[in-house]
Amino acid sequence: TMVALTQDGFTQILGTDYSPQSVELSRRVVAAHEARMGTAFPGLTAQEDDVLASTLPERSFELAVDKGTLDAVGLHPTRKALHRRLYLATIRRVLVPGG
Repeated sequence: TMVALTQDGFTQILGTDYSPQSVELSRRVVAAHEARMGTAFPGLTAQEDDVLASTLPERSFELAVDKGTLDAVGLHPTRKALHRRLYLATIRRVLVPGG
């Protein structure tokens, strides 16, 4: 998805996950695309961050693309309502006005 977004013209893309293994996998996938396509994607970054306790800076993104996280946090057996509220609060906090 991150590589596809660069092909659509996006130049600064941050992928996040709370799992260090998922972040490393994302980095390996990007590196494989770079090797196969013979081009670098310098604007792609993957980092560890938990959307329910995010440390991302306020108003730092114009767009947020979710690839299943809201569904996953909303499935928690006892805290799904709280997790959905935390998720949405993070998205609102990190998006610029109008984002």
